[in-house]
Amino acid sequence: MIIPKKLREEFNIKVGGKILVKKVDGKILLIPKPEDPVEYLLKIAQNVRLGDIRSEVKEFRRDMKRDLS
Repeated sequence: MIIPKKLREEFNIKVGGKILVKKVDGKILLIPKPEDPVEYLLKIAQNVRLGDIRSEVKEFRRDMKRDLS
C-alpha cells in the first residue's frame, strides 16, 4: 500500500512501519502502530484528566445499558 509522503510525515509513519487496519462503519481505518506502545500511552495519559475519564466511563455505561435493554 502506498501512503502519500505528506500523510506519512504528518502521522510519523516510517518505511516498514506497522499499520493497524480496522473496519468501521463500512470504511477502512488505518491506524499507525507506535514503535513503543507503552511510551505512546504514557504520552497520551499526560493529557488526560481524571474527571474526563470518569465522564467517559459514565457515558459508556449509559450506552451499554441502553443497548442491552
